[in-house]
Amino acid sequence: RQVAGDMLRALGFEVHTAAATPEAVAVLRRPERPVAVLLDATMPATTGPEAYDVIRAYAPAVPIIVVSGYSEADVAARFRDRRPAALVQKPFQLETLRQKLREVLDPQS
Repeated sequence: RQVAGDMLRALGFEVHTAAATPEAVAVLRRPERPVAVLLDATMPATTGPEAYDVIRAYAPAVPIIVVSGYSEADVAARFRDRRPAALVQKPFQLETLRQKLREVLDPQS
């Protein structure tokens, strides 16, 4: 969380982190909506897909980028019918994160 937050700040984003789903809900309840959510596929207390569903309920239009050390096939199996905007495989570099965000936030570029 800290490293990804630092990377996002380096890319010019305002960052709010959450260690668990209830904290994420608190962030999503703020008047200012996030432009994107980075969601780890493995979450404490809830699964990544469960957290995805909760986030989607509070922010249906916000793109969710799943971050995982698992393979793309494993993530697809875990998330089944859910449609994350993108997958970023751990470990990742700043440029990889920048590219995925560009693809998700500005698909025309």
